[in-house]
Amino acid sequence: MSLTTPAEFIQSLRAHDIDPIVFCTHLIHTSARNDGTVTPKQTADEFSIHDEAANRLHDLASEFELVEYTSAQTSQVSVNQTTVTEFIQFLSYFGKYATKSEIELLAEDRVHDVELTISVPDAFEDRSAELMARLTRFVRNAESELIVVTPFFTRFGVDAFVDYLAQATSRGVSVTVLTRDVIGGNDNAEHVQRIHETVTDAGDVRNLHLFEYDSDHGNLHAKALIADRERAYVGSANFTNYSLRSAIEIGLIVQGPAVDDLTDFFATVQASSDTKRLDRSVFQS
Repeated sequence: MSLTTPAEFIQSLRAHDIDPIVFCTHLIHTSARNDGTVTPKQTADEFSIHDEAANRLHDLASEFELVEYTSAQTSQVSVNQTTVTEFIQFLSYFGKYATKSEIELLAEDRVHDVELTISVPDAFEDRSAELMARLTRFVRNAESELIVVTPFFTRFGVDAFVDYLAQATSRGVSVTVLTRDVIGGNDNAEHVQRIHETVTDAGDVRNLHLFEYDSDHGNLHAKALIADRERAYVGSANFTNYSLRSAIEIGLIVQGPAVDDLTDFFATVQASSDTKRLDRSVFQS
């Protein structure tokens, strides 16, 4: 049996104030007394619901192979006790351990547009600059908002994008960079400083928002680029020489509702007490 939650089935049961595990137990016990079968009337009587509602529950149960119709005239079903028992275990596990968001995720049946992107050394010939080209296109085509998340920059990583970032700020695009290891003159500081200086000279620095995440609870290790809350890159590559030119890296270009979730998540990180806004004074200290 699939570990995808049959959401409609569970929701229909709960709409009648029926616990899914209790319903499954009813199927097992009733079928054991009736040669392995259950009728809609037996289900209706057990839970004090209309026969039509009982028929609907049997229909949904059959979709997930908990039962199988044996008579089209009477809507009698035979019960697959192995599958029902497995389903009870599934429900018990998720009832105990799963969070609300995880349950909603498992119940989600929408398909989002996802596209693979890679970065590989030059030996792979025509695919070696693919990731960099896609990320550059993200920045160049942004209309309202860009969010850049990377633990590290290097000189090449900044060179590849900084002019496009400056141009984006001149177009009125809000550019947010979330990174780490800046304050205190760490290795990443000079590269973030170059972003600030380039945008100051060639763009509109009012539209540039630089942040450092620094927490004892865990380092920032995520890599993402989000454009206009519509498209996002999520992958393994940092904005560094090694990742963009020498390493084998993979990522996904995502569209759809998942991008909103990703944007909201990084907004939460940015708003946390462990995130510090970076301005000119940081680089002058």
